[in-house]
Amino acid sequence: MSQKNRLTPTPIKELIISWHQDGKKLREIAELARRPRSTVHAIIKRWKDTGSVHNHWRTGRKSTFTTRDANKLKHVIKTNVGATTKHLFEIFLAENPNKFSRSTIYRQLKKLKYVRRSLRKLMVVKAKNKQIRVRWAKAR
Repeated sequence: MSQKNRLTPTPIKELIISWHQDGKKLREIAELARRPRSTVHAIIKRWKDTGSVHNHWRTGRKSTFTTRDANKLKHVIKTNVGATTKHLFEIFLAENPNKFSRSTIYRQLKKLKYVRRSLRKLMVVKAKNKQIRVRWAKAR
């Protein structure tokens, strides 16, 4: 069977349906369409259930990182302001029973638009300069 895992084109599916409506048997349809009987049966069954023979989009691989995990990660970000991504990763893994790779967590942080923005040096404004700034701002 060289046809394994190949999609049957829509025109052939429509032919199969028309032969079925004409009253042909499953085996005869399979021989005419040169498809396995199980494929012909599946096409007819789908047509009876949905009324259509068109292929539907597939969703792909299911994500292991759920919305619940994303909410937990948001909570970790909010409670640890200014933490590095490495530190957030370690905290998240300590709190979460599911184990994720570092790249998965970094990808999710990027999706959440997390960018670490913390001051390297705290700017201290002396009281005298603060008064000067306030006077300048009020004058404007």
